[in-house]
Amino acid sequence: MSLMPPPMKATLPAPQVIEAFLTLRNAASNLIIDSRTMIRPVARVRHELMWLLRDLTHLTLAEIGALIGGRDETTVRYGIEQVADRIAQDDDYRREMLFARQAVLKAGSSGMTPDLCLNAVKSVLANPELTDGEARAAAILLIQVRHG
Repeated sequence: MSLMPPPMKATLPAPQVIEAFLTLRNAASNLIIDSRTMIRPVARVRHELMWLLRDLTHLTLAEIGALIGGRDETTVRYGIEQVADRIAQDDDYRREMLFARQAVLKAGSSGMTPDLCLNAVKSVLANPELTDGEARAAAILLIQVRHG
C-alpha cells in the first residue's frame, strides 16, 4: 500500500507561467498582454501563452482572458484552438510547444505548487485505507517535499 496519492497533473500559478513563457520567448509583457496589436508574430505568442495557461493552470477561459489584457472567452478559445490545431498538424511546432511547456514547468516550479501540495495532503488525509498515523506521516512528507 502506497502512502502517496496518485500523481496529479502539473500546475503552476498563472503569474509564474506568464513570466517564464515571456522570458523564454524574450517577449515584452506590454506587447503580448496589454497590446491590442494583431501582428501575426505577436498574436501567435499571445495564443501560445493562452494555450499554456489553459494547460498549466486551473483557470477558466474568462480568467485567462482577464489576465491577457481583458480579452473575452471567445477570443481565448479561438487562440487556444489555433495553437491546438497547429500542434495537431505540424510535428515541429508540436515539439516546440512541448519544449516550451517543459521549460515553463522547470522555470516556474521548484517542486510542488501550494495548490498541488494542499490537494495531495487532503487526499492522503481522506484516504480510508490509511491509519491515522500513516496518513499523518504521508501528509508531513508531502509538506516537507513542498517546503524543503
